[in-house]
Amino acid sequence: RTSAEECDDNNTIAGDGCNYYCEVEEGWMCQSPNRTYGDLGGLDECTPTCGDGLRVLGAEPCDDNNTVSGDGCSARCQVERGWECDGGSLRRP
Repeated sequence: RTSAEECDDNNTIAGDGCNYYCEVEEGWMCQSPNRTYGDLGGLDECTPTCGDGLRVLGAEPCDDNNTVSGDGCSARCQVERGWECDGGSLRRP
């Protein structure tokens, strides 16, 4: 990526963390594995930001705005046994 871009994942597809305008999408974090020049010059790897309360469909089964396990949504944003995720909120079945 260049210094004018927030991210660059080598495509123009929205919904994967880095949009058409090379901006990081809400609920995502993008980093380049190229740390030599402070992220410049490499392609970014984008991952959902677990614990921010924004459930990224297709990538996070749940996101309850924290990274505490035992409340239905684990610290890794996975639905815990005995719980269901409905929209962005958790409820017991």
